[in-house]
Amino acid sequence: MQTIEQLETFRNLCKANGLGKTDVWQHKQSGNWIISRPGIEKIQGLNNIKVDIELAAAGADFAVVKATAVRSVDRRRLSVQSLGSANAKNSHVSYYAEMAEKRAKSRSILMLMGFYELGVYGEEESDEFKQSKNVGAPTLDDVDAVRPTQPAPVASVPATVIPTAPAASEENPLVEVLAQLATAPKVKPIWEANAHLQQNQLFVEACATRKQELATERTAAAAALYEFAEQNQAALGVAETGRLMGICQDATVATASLLLEKEQGMEWLMEEMAQVENHAHASV
Repeated sequence: MQTIEQLETFRNLCKANGLGKTDVWQHKQSGNWIISRPGIEKIQGLNNIKVDIELAAAGADFAVVKATAVRSVDRRRLSVQSLGSANAKNSHVSYYAEMAEKRAKSRSILMLMGFYELGVYGEEESDEFKQSKNVGAPTLDDVDAVRPTQPAPVASVPATVIPTAPAASEENPLVEVLAQLATAPKVKPIWEANAHLQQNQLFVEACATRKQELATERTAAAAALYEFAEQNQAALGVAETGRLMGICQDATVATASLLLEKEQGMEWLMEEMAQVENHAHASV
């Protein structure tokens, strides 16, 4: 949420759909607003939204689910389709089909009701979006306009660092391409390698969904690194803390690099703590 107008629109949508403080919270680092699963179910029930679920693709370590959300307004039928995917990289649980279904369902409902275009997500999108990970975050009553601590991430990167991807062929059907997308670190190479599928609605939706997932994963990784730097700035020092926080705000830094920075930082911190403890014992 970037502007007062968008925030006011979000407030009105929450009020119209009966959402309270337990249903909505703010992700601390990105500034995005998150709606709980019960909150999304409340939206669905209040607006008589029917959601049809279809398994688009699945394997041993991934699943892609298609959701179609439908409601009637003034005798007009409104519908939205969305995809949800889950795999070992973006899900902390191994029941991928169920997680993909939750994500597809929440996305389709939020899209249908105008939440998604405001940068609002369901809590199932990322473990970092859980309310337990954002205790003490601002509520709608606390803010006039949200100013995220880091810019919105971008899914694309310069062409010079984009890996190649195998093209689809008659022997490489749509389901195989969807399987590639489910775990792809980049969407652009798969999109460009499968030009003959660019008019296929399911392929287009899968690419858009994967881009959003990658952006969400990067937001969560940046938030985790930022929190680590903020909580350990006394031990890290001003220079290192500033460097890490700067990385979080640099949208060109990949998710894997953010995760590696945090992992290395934690290892260094543990080594420092061990040295201090050993020194203390030696002094006794």
